[in-house]
Amino acid sequence: NKVGRYPLQKRYRPPSQQLTPPPMKPKVAVSSCLLGEKVRWNGEDKRDALLLDDLNNLFEFVPFCPEVEVGMGVPREPVQLIGNINSQKMKAVETGKDWTQAMVTFGEKKVLQLLEQGLCGFILKSRSPSCGQKGIPIYQENGEEEQTAGLFAQALMKHAPALPIIEEGDLRNKQAREKFINQVQSQLL
Repeated sequence: NKVGRYPLQKRYRPPSQQLTPPPMKPKVAVSSCLLGEKVRWNGEDKRDALLLDDLNNLFEFVPFCPEVEVGMGVPREPVQLIGNINSQKMKAVETGKDWTQAMVTFGEKKVLQLLEQGLCGFILKSRSPSCGQKGIPIYQENGEEEQTAGLFAQALMKHAPALPIIEEGDLRNKQAREKFINQVQSQLL
């Protein structure tokens, strides 16, 4: 019996037929609602065709939704930022329920968890009191407004200042989109 007498040999493949692994796609965290997940306060999504149809070929998406993950549920009462530029509270619009501490604590932990996954960038939902990168109103008692980033976005910018971050609306600008893509891809080098 000669079974096992000869070691298995790799099958020869000419260079044109050799299998090569597909190129690695950079991981990009994306607000879940932009990927079509029904996680918004009203139970809807903000599916973004540009993300799903064009950028999906370039990136591996890692979905996240701070408001759902902090326990607000779907549907939920909308929240807003109240206070001033130095001290903001995240409160429910009707009931005034204070989500500040939960969101700040969650934001710190979640950002670090996401970074451990080797992320190369973030695409955030604009105008969100948690994810908005800029222009989020802070309502003051005197009726005036200031603007800032959402609470989760603040934690993100604090802990990952070198990573590319963009809001979905800014992806419509060809130059901003190309800059973001190049910055993300350079994170792999």
